[in-house]
Amino acid sequence: MASIEEPAVQFAPVVDNSQAIAETVEEIRFYLSSGLADQASASLTKARTAECDEATLATLRQEIETAAAVAAAPEIEVVDQFVAEEPPVEEVAPLPPPKVVAPPKVAAPPAPVPVAPPKVAAAPVQAPPAAAKVAVAPPKPPRLLPNRQLRPRLGYVG
Repeated sequence: MASIEEPAVQFAPVVDNSQAIAETVEEIRFYLSSGLADQASASLTKARTAECDEATLATLRQEIETAAAVAAAPEIEVVDQFVAEEPPVEEVAPLPPPKVVAPPKVAAPPAPVPVAPPKVAAAPVQAPPAAAKVAVAPPKPPRLLPNRQLRPRLGYVG
């Protein structure tokens, strides 16, 4: 029997490009945070050629589309509605200085007439009445309780 030789299959060397992909993703996110959606799109092409996985590419594509939509939105002009125009100021002539008026002369009040103090008859002075003596009974001594009731209560009865 003749042996059939199989052709030798050569595999391409495995290249670890995870570092390049991570740098490209970081670059895309930098462009997006800076508002540069066009540069982020260009870097997305670079990520495709570096054979980035589809899930990461889809996420990046979504982020770029969102940033582009925000950048394309028209800017809203803010108008301050509460600005009031002030009327022009009119020049007014200064007022003339006030006239000095002398205070009116007041006549001196009449001199007081001396009045003699009234005469009051002197009343005899009496001593105040003496206080009545009241007998007060001394207070009753307190009733002493048995010794066990005088102890502080500590949770038991002795």
